[in-house]
Amino acid sequence: MPQETLYRPKGAGHDAPGERKDYIRPRDELFEAFTGWMEHITGSRMASDFLYDSAMEMMPDLTGATSEKINSVVIPFGDHPDISYAGSFLSAAYNKSGLATILADVPLEGGVNNLGYRLAEGKRLVIKCGIGHGCGQYSAGTILNYGDMPDDTAPLMFGDMSSGTMVNYGRITDSFGEDSTGILVNFGKVHSLGPDGAEKGLKSPEVTVNFGNVVNVGWGPSGIVVNKGAVSNVLGWKSSGILIAAEKPKLLGRAYSKWASLFLGEEDCRSVPGLLDFIGALEDGLGPHKHYTEVLAHLEGLDVESDIRRILTEAGRLEA
Repeated sequence: MPQETLYRPKGAGHDAPGERKDYIRPRDELFEAFTGWMEHITGSRMASDFLYDSAMEMMPDLTGATSEKINSVVIPFGDHPDISYAGSFLSAAYNKSGLATILADVPLEGGVNNLGYRLAEGKRLVIKCGIGHGCGQYSAGTILNYGDMPDDTAPLMFGDMSSGTMVNYGRITDSFGEDSTGILVNFGKVHSLGPDGAEKGLKSPEVTVNFGNVVNVGWGPSGIVVNKGAVSNVLGWKSSGILIAAEKPKLLGRAYSKWASLFLGEEDCRSVPGLLDFIGALEDGLGPHKHYTEVLAHLEGLDVESDIRRILTEAGRLEA
């Protein structure tokens, strides 16, 4: 058995008079690496790339590690002033582990920053805790987010510059998937979904689908946007993708009938055989009433862009 060590993390705060809170846990390489990493980042610049790269450099072999073991390293540091940045270390550990599906359930008040940062292609991350800034950034994997951002923080982004698949069920206070090239599906409450228009030079997701509550849906220079939720406004200029408004936004924005390669309003959607059925099946298969394992199973082999283009082509709305 590994020797047990008495450990008291730096920055854990002061005990009440007559009370001492020590942490006794088995000595293990992962915990020691996290301890060293926390000491390394304290007082440093908190750039995401620095945090992640330094964590990866210190990461031990993680053969046989579970999600629970990886997540547990942060618990003794709950009062550390820099603990919110632990998501960078956890993300590095998720990538280095042999786990295909990881459950991030980290009980930190105020949310965890950088969870899913640079998540590798083929990895599947399920976030079941509060989130902060930088989560899902540059991810090439699949992320299901059930976590909320705190209402009392500055507006924070989620999944920006990602290339994988993102499904959100939580509350995001600013943008979801800005400058993304992957797939974005929203069931939660988001301020801005996707890029804020082609004129800013931002990339476009392959597909953006909203079933939730969004203030602004951004429409980039290409891609497919599907709305079947509550949207106040669709942003964009000279955006030449496909816009499918199964539920009409309150404000369509700037001349979409002129710029879109294809625009389908509510009546148009009903006239395309199989389109609303496909959107309904997508909503049911990925919906918040499903267990995350069912959602991940539904995503296997799903090609939303190809299926929508096939349906529109068969209906004569797109050229083959």
